[in-house]
Amino acid sequence: MPWLLLLLLLLVQVFRASGFKVTKGSGWHVLWGSLAPPELLAGVSPWQRHNHFPGTWELGRKDRLYRNIAAAARRTRNPAAFGFVPKFFILPADLEEFKLDLAQNPRTTYIRKPVASSRGRGVRIVTDPHALDAAALTDVILQHYIPNPLLIGGRKFDLRVYVAVTSLDPLRVYVYKEGLVRFASEQYSSSKSSLKQATMHLTNYSINKKAPHFKQPSGGSNTAAANKWGFGQLAEHLEQQGHDWQGVWQQVCSIVAHTLIATEPALSAATRSAGGPVLLRSCFEVFGFDVLLDAQLRAWLLEVNTCPALNADSPLDMGVKTNMVSSSAPSQPRCCLAVSRSAVVHHSEGGVKLQWAWGKLLYFFPRLLVYVSCQPLEVSCLCTPAGATVLVCRWLTCWAWLA
Repeated sequence: MPWLLLLLLLLVQVFRASGFKVTKGSGWHVLWGSLAPPELLAGVSPWQRHNHFPGTWELGRKDRLYRNIAAAARRTRNPAAFGFVPKFFILPADLEEFKLDLAQNPRTTYIRKPVASSRGRGVRIVTDPHALDAAALTDVILQHYIPNPLLIGGRKFDLRVYVAVTSLDPLRVYVYKEGLVRFASEQYSSSKSSLKQATMHLTNYSINKKAPHFKQPSGGSNTAAANKWGFGQLAEHLEQQGHDWQGVWQQVCSIVAHTLIATEPALSAATRSAGGPVLLRSCFEVFGFDVLLDAQLRAWLLEVNTCPALNADSPLDMGVKTNMVSSSAPSQPRCCLAVSRSAVVHHSEGGVKLQWAWGKLLYFFPRLLVYVSCQPLEVSCLCTPAGATVLVCRWLTCWAWLA
């Protein structure tokens, strides 16, 4: 396809701008594309980097994500720390539990989600759960629908939070302070007659971009009616309304940390099985966390995207995503959340350790497999936990761990 060729050319150009060159054979430094085949992963060396973890679906599949979080809650002395996922039932395994919940909460509204879908595909609000033939459903999640979302201008919204995991041993996580606020296109209503209106109840860009009332953000400052804001505009709005944005952001960081803590055992097991312990540090990945705020400003995790879209359809997208793509302004620090095995207990008791770093990421290109050899040109060194050194090239971020 022509667009695949254009993406490939752009990717090669970005690497070459940093002193990289396309290479063949086993001497590559960075392998960027879809998940590498098992035979290639088995031979990865400590100095090589790949942009996917084997077993990434431990986060990307909703059933595995929710199960991992529930299992972590059972193992800890503070299960409330993992209480950021609305109550869920995975069918058909949880059919009896769902029936009991429905009997105990007859007025509850449920949302139906396929376990392995994205961009809102297959997501439906259940208008009459009592008439639902739950026994016939397979690979489906039924979840309590949050009926009281925080509204801005009468519309529902969620947060797309970009997260980079650069190591599993130790677990190292970066949360970018820039992100996207995605609005539904229609004024929100909790009436039963409105539950079938996807552009009212779902905030996915792929669903709302074709709606009649969709408004693309433009220019430097976005109007209140735009379907996307940046986090800065949201923070300003919340502060004007007397709300605490920093408190919201701390919840977001906590959700990210606890989600990765919960999924790390399964993710590490799958990664280790694919290529041994070396892959725990030789892989990295970018995730998109979708977070919803309710009317009490409580943050809820909706899902984690393993391949978050990084195309830029507006100046706002370009600005937010370029900050992850390039390192053209390394003097501008961005807050990141560093989580290591030694910090897990501390964090689960309410502590959050923050450090400053200039984290940058490249675009993610699905279905492309590119071998790149590195001779960095413009490099800056940044301090990170566990004695690590991050090498930041002009366009590309490389991670190099020193013994």
